[in-house]
Amino acid sequence: MQGLTTRYQLAWREIFRFIGALFLGLRDRADPLFLDAIKVIERMRGTGGFEGKAEADEVIGAAITGVGPAAVLKVLPLNLENQGYYWPMDTVNNRSGNPGRAWMLPILKASVKNTQLGHFSSYFVPLSEQLYQRVLVSEKNKGKTMEVKILETVIEQIWALLPTYCDLPTDLMKVFPLFGFVDILDFQSTVCRAFSKCLVPTSQFTTYRVSRFDKLDRKEHSIVADESR
Repeated sequence: MQGLTTRYQLAWREIFRFIGALFLGLRDRADPLFLDAIKVIERMRGTGGFEGKAEADEVIGAAITGVGPAAVLKVLPLNLENQGYYWPMDTVNNRSGNPGRAWMLPILKASVKNTQLGHFSSYFVPLSEQLYQRVLVSEKNKGKTMEVKILETVIEQIWALLPTYCDLPTDLMKVFPLFGFVDILDFQSTVCRAFSKCLVPTSQFTTYRVSRFDKLDRKEHSIVADESR
């Protein structure tokens, strides 16, 4: 952590790249050892005048790819449930004072891969439903306000994550039967396109490290791919 102090400010970009490489190299083994560094970098990112936002976002993206979105969102929660939505979208939660992190949604979309599809079902689907209910209530009471438009944008960004969660998920056979959840009609086509990514040629699974799948997982994924032919 000492390298992230102002004493080493001139070397921050190089330190960020090094930390990102650690996440990509160590993957699951970087949790929880290096997650504290992500919290520090996120605080630095939110500091006024900080010029390394792009590099900070790359480190956060590397952490999402390496240890998975579930681990990163435990230390950097999105805090979108009770937030007052104004532009820009990373505003402060009016009730708890916790920072909203809608800015992480594009980073998640670019970084999530080969992870647990069940995390989308358990984390993002309930979040999307909460925000959608707020849209319905706000439209009924106030009409199509700016807050409603921003909420709709956030919901769209949430569902845009599903195809990335379907990029060789590690728990497909376990989770797939649970996906009878699509109540928001606008996103049924997104769900269909996302699930089509799960049906990939069996040979593609050999390009991933065996440590990411046990023998049973790889056998089940192969069955799904064979049946899709």
